[in-house]
Amino acid sequence: MWTYREFIALAKMFYCGADKPEGAICLCGKNFLENIQCIDFSSHPEIQIGIKHNSLGWDVHNIHTAFGDFEFIYEPTLDDIGYSNSCGIFGLNRLVHYQRVSEHKESERVEGHEANRESVIVWDAMGLKGACHIFVNGEGTPAAANAVDYVYWDSEAAPAAEALVKDRVYIILKNCKLGTNNAIAGEYWQYDGANWKKLQFENLGEKTA
Repeated sequence: MWTYREFIALAKMFYCGADKPEGAICLCGKNFLENIQCIDFSSHPEIQIGIKHNSLGWDVHNIHTAFGDFEFIYEPTLDDIGYSNSCGIFGLNRLVHYQRVSEHKESERVEGHEANRESVIVWDAMGLKGACHIFVNGEGTPAAANAVDYVYWDSEAAPAAEALVKDRVYIILKNCKLGTNNAIAGEYWQYDGANWKKLQFENLGEKTA
């Protein structure tokens, strides 16, 4: 289950990195959306929650934070491909619509009659611009090759054994000791296989992407 602290850490990560998105559209699997709905915000009246009609014409579940808004909507395709616990978070002003149109004209003679045919082929795709977009993998599967793996670390003890993974970035939720370093809640630390390195938050998209 998601906690308030984890959700705010996600908001900080999305809105305050190297890229500066203007809004977040979140396409969710069914279990991820359920977990977000069940976060206990009762002790934080500053968090505003409601349904709104967004700029894309969708009715979304909107959560307003000090960092920015998140618009959540159910995406059944994630369930179909085995990612019901996961979510794609995209910067609204960092999406690019690519479209290519190719027209074809041809004629042929069939039994003394000339027939003309015209066709139009359209390639349509959405591109991601910038470094703010996040895929929240809630399935526990390994990160893709060459991808940077970010995880929450909510313990006063340092990661060890299977939890200690080379090149993984740990989002610190509780003050803890990482080797000889004092890690403070809210900081980002990366393990290179031998040593710990503190990352500059504002450059996350540039240095670890």
